[in-house]
Amino acid sequence: MTGFTGVLSTGMSLVTIVYAASGFFGYVTYGTSVEGSITLNLPSSPLYTLVKVMLVVVIYVGFVIQEYVIIDMLWPVVKDNIVKLSICSSSKKCVVIGNYAFRSLLVTIAMIVALAVPRLETIIPLVGICSSMLLAFVIPATLDTVTFLPCLIHTKASKWRIARKVIANVLLITMGLFGLIAGLRTSILELINGA
Repeated sequence: MTGFTGVLSTGMSLVTIVYAASGFFGYVTYGTSVEGSITLNLPSSPLYTLVKVMLVVVIYVGFVIQEYVIIDMLWPVVKDNIVKLSICSSSKKCVVIGNYAFRSLLVTIAMIVALAVPRLETIIPLVGICSSMLLAFVIPATLDTVTFLPCLIHTKASKWRIARKVIANVLLITMGLFGLIAGLRTSILELINGA
């Protein structure tokens, strides 16, 4: 399953190569007028509509491998509930059907979101700024304070060491919140002005 020649490595390598090639050739074809999704540049003729439909099918079928980690984490909980609530005569059959249904549901949800927001280039910075500032600055500094400050106080560490930790974490949290607010403001203004 995993490893250099495993299904996951091979599948993701092929997906990466196809996406990179379509991005490269899309940029070579359309230049700086390329849209956020290459399909937005395609004309509305029947041939290109067929290409768009085929691309949706390929993404729908190939996207499951990209959700491998999510499914691997969530499936045991879902499987336990399927076995408990199962009304089938064979619980193994219900588990297999439930597994396919769960995977299809996750891919369908992602596809609906992608179809509902065709211009993802306006949403990606918004999500990126929120997650990056929180994950890089705010959450680690908060966890460090909550985890290690009581230990420092309990072991009667020097006041300078305690103050240094508090000041460093407060500065990191402040920088993270400043970046978060500034990035959110910029992204929201771009969303409003671009709409």
